[in-house]
Amino acid sequence: MVGETTTEEKNQDSSFDLGDIASSIKKELKSDRTKEGAAEKKTDMRNKQYMVTGISGFDKLFKLGIPAGSNILISGGAGSGKTIFCLQMLAHHAAQGKKCLYMSFEESKEKL
Repeated sequence: MVGETTTEEKNQDSSFDLGDIASSIKKELKSDRTKEGAAEKKTDMRNKQYMVTGISGFDKLFKLGIPAGSNILISGGAGSGKTIFCLQMLAHHAAQGKKCLYMSFEESKEKL
């Protein structure tokens, strides 16, 4: 009959894409988190001190630097540059007159 719709046509009219809904929700949540994060960062930036490593490529990864007082573990396989990374950071800060301490459990003072 003219003017009547089939069940299939009704289902097509009332269908929706769950992917679009999920994407919309994710965008909304991300926006809310970004707003909250920005407010927290402003507070943190005022209250926290940060330090740079003196290694330009690495420092670009951190916008403000490493939070002062943080415990940082440098790990990796043999030859990955852990010792060089740490010594470069210490040399940078020692050159600025800061007190530095390097602890090694495998390298002797002579070998360094």
